[in-house]
Amino acid sequence: MRLLALIAFLLFPIPSIAGQENSAFAHGTLITAMGNKNGIVVVTDSMVTKTYASGHSQPDPQDPAQKLMPCGDHMVCATAGVLTIPPSMFGKPSDGLLKRLDLQVLGLIQFYRDAIKKQGRPQSIADTLAGLSAVIRYDFGVLAEINNSLDPQFVNDYHLELFLAGIDVDRLPKIGRIDIVVKREQGRIVAEEIENDCKLHTVGDDLTVCPGGIEGPERNMIAHPERYPDSSVMVNFADAKKKDRGASLTLEEMKKLAHVFKVETQFSDDRVGGLDQIATITKEHMVVEGIDHFQLVARPSPLVVLSCPPGGFGFPKASLLPPQPVPLLYEYCVFYRAEEWLDGNIYLKCVFRDSTLIYSGGDTIFGPDNTIENSRLQLFGNKCRRPDIVDQLAKRFDFTRGGSLWPGSGHSIGSPCTEQKPAEKH
Repeated sequence: MRLLALIAFLLFPIPSIAGQENSAFAHGTLITAMGNKNGIVVVTDSMVTKTYASGHSQPDPQDPAQKLMPCGDHMVCATAGVLTIPPSMFGKPSDGLLKRLDLQVLGLIQFYRDAIKKQGRPQSIADTLAGLSAVIRYDFGVLAEINNSLDPQFVNDYHLELFLAGIDVDRLPKIGRIDIVVKREQGRIVAEEIENDCKLHTVGDDLTVCPGGIEGPERNMIAHPERYPDSSVMVNFADAKKKDRGASLTLEEMKKLAHVFKVETQFSDDRVGGLDQIATITKEHMVVEGIDHFQLVARPSPLVVLSCPPGGFGFPKASLLPPQPVPLLYEYCVFYRAEEWLDGNIYLKCVFRDSTLIYSGGDTIFGPDNTIENSRLQLFGNKCRRPDIVDQLAKRFDFTRGGSLWPGSGHSIGSPCTEQKPAEKH
């Protein structure tokens, strides 16, 4: 078999949400990043809204999530939108391969941060945003393809808002943001970056505020603080805006202001709430509060993706693939006269033509969108360790002899993992 393109990337298991029977997409909803001549303050809430495989969504105040994380000595990242993407929600508790694909966005950011740190060269906030955008867009696109293959009827919002704030390599305080969405183009799912009004700001003397997530109420409060005369924090904010465009606000006053933004938003939307996660940053120091009780982000599991755009053949795969047991994800690939071991790998939207598919009981994901043409399935070894996978594969073939399944009408003669009772003698 020959393929056209190979790209490798890393995904992170979710330590607290995914890999359970109630696995769900998790979304966060609020970020405020602001700064003036006194420093930068970043505040998020802790509320999570979960979306289950049934499509039902609801806030879950009993399971708060970390949304803010240090990304250096003087920089933090914060996220709103999708926080976790768990393909395991579409499988069974025994689907170890799916669990390895579960993605925690902060984990992906941490991996990128650590990789840059190992290079020994500091990276600017602008370059970090660009690098993270590329990594996240690629992983989001792949995971959206997997989820769509596992359940084409499931619709989820993959929108992500990622903030970076802190002291840049040029010693200037900056706040930056990227927005990423997933959509379908020409039959394929792609993730792309869209414009926002806080792409990258250098914080000067005057107050700069960049809201994110459910930001409508906050934007109204920023524009019209005089409408909140009963709040001493908002009165102080209004006075500072008139006096010096917010330059006189202290870090503590900015923290209180961000908290009031959160509380006011919470009154109108139950997807916002929970404890504050706070970072205060100056050129001298950085303090992060409200995240110590969360679990550490898990280390990555490697996954190699082989993407095969239609209409071409390239290199022999055997010369370029890493040693097992790294899972391989094939998408849009044509297997011609191939002998393919399915165990441990993932196949989406592939074509198997005049080939032999071999399965011996390992975890595999064989999407219903694969096409089989004049090919056979050979079962070996401990095939019935996963009878559900065997039965799923057998539905695509017919039995003939010696444990082989051959293409036919699509109706298998019984289950390969069910003992057939001998006929009664008369």
